[in-house]
Amino acid sequence: EITVTAPAGDLVGYHFAPHGLNFRRPARIIQSTVGTELESSRALLRLARGAYFAGPLAPTIDALELFNLQLLPGLTRRVTFPVDHFSGYVIAMN
Repeated sequence: EITVTAPAGDLVGYHFAPHGLNFRRPARIIQSTVGTELESSRALLRLARGAYFAGPLAPTIDALELFNLQLLPGLTRRVTFPVDHFSGYVIAMN
């Protein structure tokens, strides 16, 4: 069974399971920035990254891999980044 869990709180992160499930071709995470600090700040958006992490989602995580975010066009601000397996992913700053 494939599941996604978004831990409660104001961090933009998810746990995709089963952990370690690999894809033949990368999938993409698409995340709205509405209601986040990224929505109104291009400067912050340029600094933000997608991050792969292990363990619980917390304000400070050890990123195992970082991904550049791409801003998707349209009326709603959305960002995307590629993933090649299920695990924990978060929109991170530094």
